[in-house]
Amino acid sequence: MTTTAAFPSFPALPFELRDQIWHNALPETPSLTLFFFRGKGCWVPRPLVKGDPGYIAGRDQLGFDFLTDRLGHDHPFDLPLCFVNHEARRVALGWLKEQGIKIQLPTDDRPLFVRPFNPELDALYVTRDKWEEFCREPTDRMFEPDLLDQNVDLDSELVKIAISEAFFFESEAISWIPELEMWYDGFRVLLVVIGPQPDFGSIPGPWRWELEGTEGPSFFWNKDNEAFDFHGGNEDVSDKALYEKIGETAKSRLREPLIQRRLDHFQIQPVFAVRRAV
Repeated sequence: MTTTAAFPSFPALPFELRDQIWHNALPETPSLTLFFFRGKGCWVPRPLVKGDPGYIAGRDQLGFDFLTDRLGHDHPFDLPLCFVNHEARRVALGWLKEQGIKIQLPTDDRPLFVRPFNPELDALYVTRDKWEEFCREPTDRMFEPDLLDQNVDLDSELVKIAISEAFFFESEAISWIPELEMWYDGFRVLLVVIGPQPDFGSIPGPWRWELEGTEGPSFFWNKDNEAFDFHGGNEDVSDKALYEKIGETAKSRLREPLIQRRLDHFQIQPVFAVRRAV
């Protein structure tokens, strides 16, 4: 039932009031969301063209890009406002444009609205069983025939990578993390998802996974002291033992690799994953 059918006097309201009501019915502004690494295929070569940062006239060189649009649509929205009337649709389409949300072709009886990966807001979640594949993909891709002995200009907008609490504590593979900066040159934040983990395979959708606790305590790499500094953030530390364990694990498994890579900035941020229905 539309708003006008449920409230017959609605069309008689002043335009400004109707417009405000439509705006109040919009979804919340998108927050930090998890996208999922499902497998190889995001690293793609392309010819460099004039205007690209690495372009040099007369030089044969390729770009090698990590394309986040190949990750899948992990941030969908259901926006009934688009189907009420022309006023509501105008407000809804304006909001979609502001948020950079795109309209996906209908899957059932109505289109799905999806927001592309935003490096300032979003993180890539990599499961334990996909970790080695994720870490090795760019190197393996460089040894395929079309890139063998080629010079490439890397481009990746990935800033935040998320892994599970269990993987962070139990696996020696996290010592590879500083090496990822060689390929993902913007990567500076490791999110450790504590508690229940997101699941993108067994829960019927559409849904999206958002992160909470991003304003909480975290660990920052101090290059000068060659150690992790603990910052309390804007939230209380409810589980001191957990944070002490994170700090000790970071020290034992990441300190030496970070020193060797000479990274200036790196952050470890414990977070919680929350599933949102759309």
